[in-house]
Parts: sequence; structure tokens; C-alpha cells
Amino acid sequence: MEKFSIIGAGALGQHISAVLQKNRFTETDDIHDSDWIFVTVPDDVLQSVIDGIPDSVSGKIITCSASVFVQSTAHKIESAHPLQTFPKEPIDSSRFDEIFWAVEPNSSEKLLDLIQKIGGKHFSISAKNRIFYHAMAIVASNLMIGLLDYAKAIGEKTGLPEKQINKILQPLVQSTINNYFENGFSAVSGPAKRGDIQLIEKHLNELEKSGINPEIYKSVTDRILKKTNGDNERSS
Repeated sequence: MEKFSIIGAGALGQHISAVLQKNRFTETDDIHDSDWIFVTVPDDVLQSVIDGIPDSVSGKIITCSASVFVQSTAHKIESAHPLQTFPKEPIDSSRFDEIFWAVEPNSSEKLLDLIQKIGGKHFSISAKNRIFYHAMAIVASNLMIGLLDYAKAIGEKTGLPEKQINKILQPLVQSTINNYFENGFSAVSGPAKRGDIQLIEKHLNELEKSGINPEIYKSVTDRILKKTNGDNERSS
């Protein structure tokens, strides 16, 4: 039975521990006795943590940063980033089911086999493109939460209570996401799709008058307008 250690027992580290134990790996605090050492510390201390691993450690060392690569003169370091969000609680190993892991192009077969064993899939991305990969993930996850919170702030101007806003937005948001992944950009609708500039300007004016920064609305709308006009030009 293979053994593993976690360096950095935050939310990600605890989830990795849970999914490995579910798949009959044994956790140990002794990295000298580990077949796998997962390093899940913050990016700004990752290199120093790697540098602190004794030369005598022989297990495979896997870093889980989305964008930071580190090197070691004493060890071969591999990188595997799970494209998923991991809350502090509850710890749920099913969050690894069918998710994708970003790995390096020269990743070992042993690492790829491990990812498959715990229910994941993998794709390769080079070090020079990792920053764009990470930015993509941030936009699709954290910034989406920010955008939903922005929508809620606008909704509060209607006088509706927060719980009701969340309740009525949920089916719309879920349907929109499903529609996007089925149909791509053509899923877009509303005044930007129609080119209704007068209505867009009315929205912007009312947001500003109510004390809500209109720049988020404007920035995303400008992108939709530009892409819609570009699509129209290509199809004409």
C-alpha cells in the first residue's frame, strides 16, 4: 500500500488527503516514509518549502500551484493542479470526480496514473502559458462570484430581500451556464446582443445615480458588443 504526506494542510491539502485515503493510500507524517509528497502551500513560500525538503527524501514530490513552477537541485519536482474549488468545509473527496488536472508536458506516467486512479483527467500545459491558464480559471471561478455578487447588489436596489434575490437568480444563472457550454457565445442575449445602445445607456445612468459602479457592466457589455459586431461582420 502506497504512502503519502501532505505539506500544507489547508483546504486543498485536506481534500487531497481525503481522496487518496478513499483510494487506499495511507497518510504518514514522515516524508522519508512517503511514496508521494504533495506540497499545497501558498505560492509565495513554495520555493522555500521545496528547498527545505531533505536530500534524503526519495518519494515523488508534487506541487499543486496553478501558475508557479519551482526547481530543485536535489529532487525531481512535478506539477499537478486540480482545476476545482475546495472549500475549508466540508471536506468532500467527490470534488475530484471527473475534474481536470493541469500537468506539465513531460509528466511521469506514474503521476498520470495516479490522477486517473482518483477519478480525474489530465491535460498538459507549458510553463510559459500557465499564467494565462491560471487567469482563465480565476475569471471562470472567483470573478464569476464577484459578478454574481455585483448582480445581487443591483438586485437589492429593487427592494427584494437577499434570500429572494438568490432564489430567483439561481435558475437563471444555471441555465445560462448550461446554455453557454452547449452553444458558446451564441448563448448571449439581451440589449448588447440586439445592439440596443439606448437601453444600455439607461442602465449605466441608473447604476451610477444609485451609487453602484457602472464600469463592470460597461466593460463586459463592451466586450459583448464588440464580439457581436465582429460575428455579424464575418457572417455578412
